[in-house]
Amino acid sequence: MSPPSIHAAATYGLTVRCAFRKLFLTPFAPELHEGILYALAAAQRKTGALLHQITIEPNHMHDTVTTTKANLPDFKRLFHGEVSKFVKAFLKENGFEAPARVFGDGRSHHMRLVNSAAQLVYLHYSDGQVVKDGLTRTVDEYPGFVSDPAMMKGTVIRVARPALYFDPRTTEPVEELRFSMPPLLQRELGADRVVEHLERARRSMEQAHAKERKFPVLGAERLMKQHPWAEPASPRKRNPGPIPSFRVIDDDELEAHCEKETEAFRDAHEAARKARARGEHDVEFPAGTYLMKVQHGANVAAPDNESVLAADEIFEAPRAQLPADALRALSEKLRGYAASVDPEQQADALGARILAGQSMSVTQKQSPRVRTDGEETTKRLVTLRGTRKSSAPTDSPPKPEPPRDEPDPSASARDERDPGEPPDEPGHN
Repeated sequence: MSPPSIHAAATYGLTVRCAFRKLFLTPFAPELHEGILYALAAAQRKTGALLHQITIEPNHMHDTVTTTKANLPDFKRLFHGEVSKFVKAFLKENGFEAPARVFGDGRSHHMRLVNSAAQLVYLHYSDGQVVKDGLTRTVDEYPGFVSDPAMMKGTVIRVARPALYFDPRTTEPVEELRFSMPPLLQRELGADRVVEHLERARRSMEQAHAKERKFPVLGAERLMKQHPWAEPASPRKRNPGPIPSFRVIDDDELEAHCEKETEAFRDAHEAARKARARGEHDVEFPAGTYLMKVQHGANVAAPDNESVLAADEIFEAPRAQLPADALRALSEKLRGYAASVDPEQQADALGARILAGQSMSVTQKQSPRVRTDGEETTKRLVTLRGTRKSSAPTDSPPKPEPPRDEPDPSASARDERDPGEPPDEPGHN
């Protein structure tokens, strides 16, 4: 199969998984995820990518980005490659054996998010993954890093260079991690509406899973005591097939067009590859070809007027808000997705598989500095939630966090509207 097409100014959902499902990214120390964010900020600065969301789970990461140049592979190499090297150094520094490879071959995937519905749903999917995976009851209880939806309004986090691995001679002492709104969502919905949709979807998802859950969550304390070399039990569900290279939601015509465009790209790429192998070095590859252009200087065609996937995003385009009926349909789609719970998936979630896999032997070196078993209480990690620099700073003191074993008394006061009412739809501005 030909490689996926790579284009400038496109929004992607990225996933990278640890080799053999190992828990190498377990947040047993706050410096681990801070180092990951430092690498992300450096990759962002070097490639010009726009960051929208990131979730760092114990054995994989999700992030949503928009490329401003046709350089997504460069971004992935700089981000995932540096994270892999840093994690190995960090594990070794903390007394664990360093793996030969943090992320296994074929463990990285990117999916083009074509329309606003696909982008909004994917952002919610990534945002709530720690709850759906049975790691914690709420996103805020998760001891690792999950970016908040409101950060897309322009939050900047200053991340200091970690004390190990990153060479002071070639890296910056501080990197700035910049969050922004996906350009398409900014134009069609506006930042305020996007954030409100995602925040309400998060609360709805947390409530739905709490109501339907038949087993306890792993919990922050037990999560932080997991051995990085531990391996969750294998999932009972089998992979239904290859992950698609793009996603379109609620637009059959657009989806069909993208399917035809993808098939045409693959056919044209394969034909051009065979022609070049025959010695026809002037053959033209289809728009979106990356490796042949970068590594071999191959000729690449410009996108035609009918292209959707190959057409560049217009960042400075005037706002073209979706019609009222489309906004309501999008709101209902997200609400339905957030409130749905698959019992089989819940029972087969990462948290449940971690518990099921605890009987599996861990033969790698046990750290003398990090306790991964016993009854000793582990101090909850302090993520970077308190070190962000927002576009709208406030001088008010932070609200104290309620006890873990009691419900948040402010939960019902966050939004007094009927939960069935779409947030901030036309006529409610």
